[in-house]
Amino acid sequence: MIKDEGLICKFIISKKPVGASITERSIPLAVFATDEEVKKVYLRKWLKDPNLTDFSIREILDWEYYIDRLSKTIQKIITIPAYLQNIPNPVPGVKHPDWLLKKENMARNQRKIDTMFTKIVKNPDDMDVIVDDGVADMEDIGNTSKKTSTTAIVRVHKRRRESENEKEKAEEEILDKNRELVKCLDSMEAM
Repeated sequence: MIKDEGLICKFIISKKPVGASITERSIPLAVFATDEEVKKVYLRKWLKDPNLTDFSIREILDWEYYIDRLSKTIQKIITIPAYLQNIPNPVPGVKHPDWLLKKENMARNQRKIDTMFTKIVKNPDDMDVIVDDGVADMEDIGNTSKKTSTTAIVRVHKRRRESENEKEKAEEEILDKNRELVKCLDSMEAM
């Protein structure tokens, strides 16, 4: 009977049935603590091997799976950080992952942007349009003249004041139009 908080079930990964997924190869550890006959029945059933005679946990374990998991953990904790700090592999039994070596080779082979772009000095005589600071305007590139003036022309337009008389006339016109609109609306409502 289960009491208190939850159920805890620990599993191992077996090497049989061959070609099955990891979830299909998981076996609860509690089976190894049961009677010998119960253990034999369930291990033969789960391992799908009716002729199984050795029921030792060492023979059933998938050692390749556990070595691979341990190697990946060692890579994450020790070897990858060491490689990124240019330290020789402190655990020679665990090789660096392929993606890390590819990434490092790509970074080493990548050209710097400075090598792709260089500054070219041109003769001022070769350029069609030259501005005072030595940079040509995009709008002036198609012009055939050798030089254009860089002096800006400023034009000022002042608003003319309307006379008081003109203002009054404009206001009267607006009021007359408003009155006509009101009359038109009233006549429409009357219909």
